[in-house]
Amino acid sequence: MIRAGGMEVALLRRTGRVGEAKARLAHWQSVDPPSSFLRHEAVLLGAPDEALWTHLAGDPERVLELAVDYMSLGLWDDAHALLARRYPSTGVVAEPGVALPQDYPLVAYYRGYCAEKLGRAGREEFALASRQSTRYVFPNRPESLLVLRRAVEVTPEDGTAHFLLGSLLLSGGRTDDALGEWEKARSLEPKLPVLHRNLGFTHLYARGAAADALRVFEEGMAADPTNVELYQGADQALSLLGRGPEERIAALRRYPETPLPSTLVYKRALALAEAGQFAEAEALFPGRFFPREEFGTNARQVYLEVKLRQAFALAREGRKTEAQALAAAFGQPVPGFDFTKDGMKAFVGAPRFQYYCGELLALLGNDDAAREHWTRAAAGRDFRQTAFAYRAAQKLGTANEAEWRPRLETALAEADLYLFRGGHYPAVATCARGMLLRALGRVPEGDEALRQVFVLPDKGMPHHIARLALQEP
Repeated sequence: MIRAGGMEVALLRRTGRVGEAKARLAHWQSVDPPSSFLRHEAVLLGAPDEALWTHLAGDPERVLELAVDYMSLGLWDDAHALLARRYPSTGVVAEPGVALPQDYPLVAYYRGYCAEKLGRAGREEFALASRQSTRYVFPNRPESLLVLRRAVEVTPEDGTAHFLLGSLLLSGGRTDDALGEWEKARSLEPKLPVLHRNLGFTHLYARGAAADALRVFEEGMAADPTNVELYQGADQALSLLGRGPEERIAALRRYPETPLPSTLVYKRALALAEAGQFAEAEALFPGRFFPREEFGTNARQVYLEVKLRQAFALAREGRKTEAQALAAAFGQPVPGFDFTKDGMKAFVGAPRFQYYCGELLALLGNDDAAREHWTRAAAGRDFRQTAFAYRAAQKLGTANEAEWRPRLETALAEADLYLFRGGHYPAVATCARGMLLRALGRVPEGDEALRQVFVLPDKGMPHHIARLALQEP
C-alpha cells in the first residue's frame, strides 16, 4: 500500500501536478514517515534532506530498491539520477566491508541499463562495473536478470557480469546455468574474489563432484589466497574422497597469513593429530585468543582431541608412563593455554570422550579405571552420544539387546527429527545418525550418512569424528 502511495506521488509529480503530489506526499508520509521512496520524492519536490543520502550510502541495495521502483514506472531518468549520484562517505552507518553505492558493481550495471533505456550508450558504465569488487555483492532481484544479461550481451568478455549472473541464477535454483556463467567468468577473470569458492561448493553440494570441487578450491588458493572457505572446502572434498591426513595438511598449510584463523587452526590441528604430528598440532594453540562462535567449534574440544590421540599413540608405542600422565591431565589447566582455565569439564565428561578414556586406560592395563569411564559413558542420554554409550555398555558386558535396541532406535528417531526440524548442528546429528545406523547393523546406510557429514558445516568437530568412524571396521 505504501509503495503504491509513493508511486502515486511520483506519477503526479512527473505529470506536472505538483500541488496534488505534495498533498498526497503529506498524506503518505503521515502513514510511513521513514519511507526512503517518500523521502526521495520530498527532495524532488523541493524539501532538503541530507540525511537521506547518508542513509542510502549505508547499503547500496537501498539505492537499487528505489531505482527499481522508478524503473517499474518507466521513470528511467529518475532511476538513473539515483544510480549516478556520488554518495557521502562520512557519517555512514554500514556493515563492515560494504562498498559505497558508487563503488558497487550492481549499481553501475543498473546505471548502464537505465542509460540505454534513455537512448544513451551504457557500455562505459558496464566497463566501470566490471572493474569493481564483487565482495559482499549478492544479486537477488528479478530485475538484475535483465540488467546482467544485457551487460554480457554488450560486453561478452565481462567476467564480473558473468560471475554475478551466475550468482543470481544459483539463487533461483538454476545450478547448471550458474556453473556455466561461472566457468565463463573463470576463463575471463580467474582472480575474481569468491568465484572459486562458489564454483567449488556448487560442485561439492549440488553435483556431489568432490574431485572437481577440489581442483577448483586448489586453483582458488592461488587466485584468492586469503579466502578461508577455499581451505575449508578443500578439507571437505579431500575427506569425501577418502584421502589421508597428509593431503589435507598440505592444502591447509597453503593459507598465507598469520595468525591462522581459528577455523583453520582447528582443521589443521585435527589433521596433524590424525597424522601423528602432535607437537606441530599443539603448537597451534598457545599464546592466542580463540573467539567464541555461537553454534561453532570450541577450542577446548579440539585441543582435548589432540591430546587424546597423542595419548593413544604413546600407549601403542609402549610409552605407557607418558600416556598415563597425559590421561591424568585431561581437563586440567595448562600454562600458556588460556582457554584451558575453565570450560573443560563439559567436553571431558561427554560420553564419547569418556568412552575413549576407557579404551585408553584398558590399553594401559588399568581395567578398573577403564570400567569407571565406560560406566560414565554408558549413562549418556543425548542422542548425539548414544552410539558411544552403547559401545561403552558393550565393553562393560551390559549391552542387553532387549534394552539397547529400542534405545538406539529411539536415538535414531531423535536424530531424524532434529534434522527434519533444522537444528544448529546438522553435521553432528548426521554423524550421530550414521553411527546409530551402524550400531543397529545397518552398516551401508550408516556409512552413507557418515559421508554426508562432509557436505555439512563442520561445527562441533563432526568431520573428524566421521573420518575416524569410516576408518573403523
